[in-house]
Amino acid sequence: MKSDVTIYLDRPLLDRGGTVFVVPNEIPADEWKPHLDQPNPARSDPRLDIRVPITARDRRLSARASGQVSVVRFDYPKGGSYDFRFLPSLESGVPPEKQGSILVTAGNTYDYHPKTREEKFIPEFQVFTIIGPDADEEKSRALVSEVKLGYLEERYNCAPFEGVVSCSVRELSK
Repeated sequence: MKSDVTIYLDRPLLDRGGTVFVVPNEIPADEWKPHLDQPNPARSDPRLDIRVPITARDRRLSARASGQVSVVRFDYPKGGSYDFRFLPSLESGVPPEKQGSILVTAGNTYDYHPKTREEKFIPEFQVFTIIGPDADEEKSRALVSEVKLGYLEERYNCAPFEGVVSCSVRELSK
């Protein structure tokens, strides 16, 4: 069983570049169920079935990211796996080959709830620089110590998607 995740880049992140933290979240397999009442932009993307076929046991998930510093957390089943990719949003008109990203670091971290101080371990995350005029790999690396990954909804402006949460941390200062 696999989560196949597409992170659709919207403006200003798509046009200007920035940093995206990707946080895979392993959950019990019996909790890894479809939630058709939640948004999932990949449902209307015909490119995916052709380019990235999945099996009947897998699930195609997606979210939109627009903040120049964003965090995307997605669920995948315990004992399963995941794949993810960045694509320009369908509405942008930007072809996929015109958008690029660079993996700048990967690791794990601890976070503390901003009010209760409850500790949470984040066993895995990856940080990407999204190519654009504001992109800066050094700044992306520096954000690792600033951006908190454990209690996203309590800290940032987040949008729920089917099996995915996308949070805008902030825009880049010029």
